Amino acid sequence: MLDESLIYARLDALSGVLGELRDALPPDADALVAPENTVRRRAVERCLYLAIQTVLDIGSHIVAAEGWGLPGCYREVLEKLGEHGVLSRDFALELAPMAGFRNILQHEYVALDVTELDRNARRFDDFSRFAESVVRYLDG
Repeated sequence: MLDESLIYARLDALSGVLGELRDALPPDADALVAPENTVRRRAVERCLYLAIQTVLDIGSHIVAAEGWGLPGCYREVLEKLGEHGVLSRDFALELAPMAGFRNILQHEYVALDVTELDRNARRFDDFSRFAESVVRYLDG
């Protein structure tokens, strides 16, 4: 059964962590690699990880509650949201690589490409669009 209160709580958490990400993010990628910004870079990494994980948690809940099958990986969660109209198919495919970047943040953080970190951390519009799409789905 779809638990809307859980989804709205996660959307609130997403909004909060995105605010923290915005505060932590320096003006450009070069500033992320500066030795004096190590703590700031770690804050960006963690906030981005939490934002992506929250998106995936929301998506996983919807997929499971709606009975759309068991995704084999996080990428498939986003793809299923596109297949079933929660997200547009094109947007789901745009977001899907974020699932892979989440894995890098969790498992391969030592070899993290700071340019990719910066690019993904600046995807505020995509996170907002995801949240708006989920709200539309719930209201629909």
